[in-house]
Formats: sequence, structure tokens, C-alpha cells
Amino acid sequence: MQLFAAIVLVLAASGNATPQGAMRRLATVAALHQYPGYFHLQNVLLHGEFVESGARVMLRGGERDITVLLNDAKTTEGLVEVRGQLLDIGRLEPSDPRLASYNGAREPERWPRPGEELVLVVTGITEAQLATTPSVRGLALQPWRFEGQKVTLVGQFRGRNLFGDVPSAPGKSRYDFVLRSADAAVWVTDLRPRGR
Repeated sequence: MQLFAAIVLVLAASGNATPQGAMRRLATVAALHQYPGYFHLQNVLLHGEFVESGARVMLRGGERDITVLLNDAKTTEGLVEVRGQLLDIGRLEPSDPRLASYNGAREPERWPRPGEELVLVVTGITEAQLATTPSVRGLALQPWRFEGQKVTLVGQFRGRNLFGDVPSAPGKSRYDFVLRSADAAVWVTDLRPRGR
């Protein structure tokens, strides 16, 4: 089924229906900041570029940055595909073993609130290419490449996020629905779904 979308709002994406530990959600850095509770402790895949901010290494995707813990991974220049797990520091206890290599807040009385401080624990880095043609995966990972453009997408109709593929609904129209293809999903807005 081909859909002509006047406005496509990309919020995030999800992995396929596999056990929780193997699930991977495609996302943007902006989506991680907007929905930290949804992505907390989730395996995510992002596109961006590494930048340094003082002593910290950050991943920049679009116009947003997120702190990364590289562990043994090596940064590279240019656009990269990063796999990792999101930690919302405020949702963890200061003594949590997942924070052993984290050098941020350590004092319980100054502990960040949920959503205040996010860290991406990197598990893998590979080179990425700029998305040149619109696809559900391309929109999920690099929405800024297609902003303001009219696109045609092919995917599976998922209703109003019936399977939890993406975070909260954008609420742009009463016809908002999710379109999914492989491991990526996007919200489609202002377009009434047709067909079976």
C-alpha cells in the first residue's frame, strides 16, 4: 500500500516482536530527550556524529546532543550508526552497578530528576550513510533529511500505535496512525487511512 503523507511526524521506532532483551528501537536524539521514560533501559539505534563537549563525548543527531559512555568502542568522524542502551540517570539509584563508569552526579541529595540527565551506553558503532530516498527507516533515523518534503512510504498499518511501536501520539489529527516497515516505525498525521 502506498500512502501519500502531507505531514509525517517521526517520533521513534521499534524493533520487531522479539523478547524484551533483544528488542531494538530506532530513534533520534531528540526523541530520546522528549520521551526518556519510554526509552529508559531500552536498546536503541541512532544516527549522528560524535562531538566533544569539555571532557564529555556527545552524540549529535540533528540539533540535539546526548552524552555517551563509549566503554571500549572507538569514535569515528562523520555520520555513524550507534547501538546502545539509554539510561535515564534520575530513574536509577546512585548505587546502581550500571553507573559504575558514569562520572556524572554521585551525591544522592543532588541526584537528577527523571528525564533531567540522559546517557547512552554504547555497545556498537558503524559507519552510516545519509538517507537519500525516503523510507520508514530513513525517516525514523534521519527525519531532518526529509523535513518539509512530500514523501511516499510503504509499510504495515499499525493503527493508533496498537503495538507500542513508537512513543505517545502526536495528536495532530483524529486520523493519526503508525506505519511500520521492518524495524522502523513512524507516525503519519493528517491523512485518513484507507483500505483493509
